[in-house]
Amino acid sequence: MIDVSGLSLWYAKSKHIINDASFTLPAHQAIGLLGINGAGKTTLINFLSGVHRGCSSDTITYNGNELSVQDIIYKSERY
Repeated sequence: MIDVSGLSLWYAKSKHIINDASFTLPAHQAIGLLGINGAGKTTLINFLSGVHRGCSSDTITYNGNELSVQDIIYKSERY
């Protein structure tokens, strides 16, 4: 399970793509991500996979452990 609170994503710090979002992705469930072009869908996926660097968040919890997406534990356990 991934629980994210206060997530902001950007390419240019002055123009946020996603601003102060919070969500929970339950374990062992399929989800859909819908939105218009430019809404931030791919950026969110890149963030969750640890590729997107322009980000800040209040907390990220992965399987009950608070961490950062740049943390090696997150990167090794997300598969």
